[in-house]
Amino acid sequence: MAVVLIGEIVNSCDTVTGFNVGNISGDDDFVEGTGAIGLKVAASYAEIYTTSLGATAPYDFSTSGGEAGYHYILWFNTKLAIASTGGLRCIMGNGTDRGEWDVDPTGFYKGGFLTRVIDPSRDFDRINAGTWTTNGNPAQLSNITTMGGGVETVPTIMGNFNSVQLDQMTIGLGLVVSGGTVGSPNTFEEVRAYDEDTNFFGWWSSANGTIIGKGKLFIGDNGGSTVFSDVSTSVAFADELVGEDFYEININGTNTTCDFELMNFSAARPNSVRWGLTVEDNVSAFTMTNCVISGSRIIKLNDSSNVVGSTIINGLQLIQSGGTLDGISVLNNSTGSTAYITSDSPELISNSTFTFNSGHAIELTSAVSSEFTFSNNTFIGYGASGSTDAAIYNNSGKAVIINVTDGGSTPTIRNGAGASTTVNNAVVLSLSNLVDDTEVRIYTSGTITEVAGQESVTGGTFSYAYNYAASTFVDIVIFKESYLFNEPDGRIKNFELGNTNTTIPINQRFDRNYNNP
Repeated sequence: MAVVLIGEIVNSCDTVTGFNVGNISGDDDFVEGTGAIGLKVAASYAEIYTTSLGATAPYDFSTSGGEAGYHYILWFNTKLAIASTGGLRCIMGNGTDRGEWDVDPTGFYKGGFLTRVIDPSRDFDRINAGTWTTNGNPAQLSNITTMGGGVETVPTIMGNFNSVQLDQMTIGLGLVVSGGTVGSPNTFEEVRAYDEDTNFFGWWSSANGTIIGKGKLFIGDNGGSTVFSDVSTSVAFADELVGEDFYEININGTNTTCDFELMNFSAARPNSVRWGLTVEDNVSAFTMTNCVISGSRIIKLNDSSNVVGSTIINGLQLIQSGGTLDGISVLNNSTGSTAYITSDSPELISNSTFTFNSGHAIELTSAVSSEFTFSNNTFIGYGASGSTDAAIYNNSGKAVIINVTDGGSTPTIRNGAGASTTVNNAVVLSLSNLVDDTEVRIYTSGTITEVAGQESVTGGTFSYAYNYAASTFVDIVIFKESYLFNEPDGRIKNFELGNTNTTIPINQRFDRNYNNP
């Protein structure tokens, strides 16, 4: 296995050289290296920053800069309660100007080393020096020569000891992992151990058996061979002040294979920040089997992807790109009036269930075939055809025929510009054990509108082929004096036509109150 940091260590905080204040906290009071920068901060606020930065400094976080998109992560520790707002802060400056972001932990924090992450393109919470503006980022961050953190504590203390510490500061995107073999693949635990136990970047750590992501993970480097395989592991992306598109698992490389089974991927707080999964077009094989996927942003597959038996909860979008989806369940997708799955190969979606929350289940793009088979897919709770809540949005710009098979639902359809859709869901209802010369009539329930019939059935069987539509009810009437009817005819009232082939055996003593088999 090879794991590489995408970014740079800004300062390991093992020496006070370049810092404005502080001293070395050694012994056990540090995370990485030989010490941390410590300071007594009691019922007050202190900035701790340094001009001793990494090898590629000064840093340029502007949109065209060398560090564009990079995030800043650093270790804090306190022994005292911190202010509820601005208790922990990240600092950047250029020697003249200096600004701060509040990076207070979510939930109760009782001290101890932890990492906080900030997206430098966010607005500052305050300016401490110079003429920078709070809303001028990232453009004004083009010449960063000063970085650090700040802590505001609430209690007073006796004595003189370091009540706060800062340890290793890092900028970057996250980690890239490569190598591995089928017999010894890479795993999330190995990535975590490389970071949390050895290098202390803070991008990948753990809590209570869950792998915690605070940055990206790139699997494969488009160079040598990479094998990544993990089973029954929980991965959660933390609630941090990161960019909207920052959290991602990106799988890349022509010699890369990746397999997830019985995994649980989630966002700690999807209303704040979500995570994405990208399978690049060149990846050899990607499989996700019986996984639970929640709080995702965009899942982008390729034509070597297979997602099987997995549940997707509260996701924004899945781009199929030729991937196979078999036996998936989509619940509570949050897409407004748009579609959850953007599909170019709907024939590769099968045995799956879509439960309405908002918008469409599937959007058909211009790449779809003019006719395809749609096998055993169920749509629950979607709106009427033509509405923005219809199950399928045909946005292909052409006429499409959907042949529903194997008991699938007949989806409602919305057509986009230049598009039309025909849905065929051919199902057969059969009456068996009929006496020769029996007359059969099928009417729309409660009416005399005939939808099928035969005056004289021979051979014992009558078959009615129909195009399935949900909640369609009929009355079935049988005329033949050989039957022992209580009425002039035998009648099955209000029979619901199903989405699978059905056979009703008819006996000579016919019960007019026959219930659906």
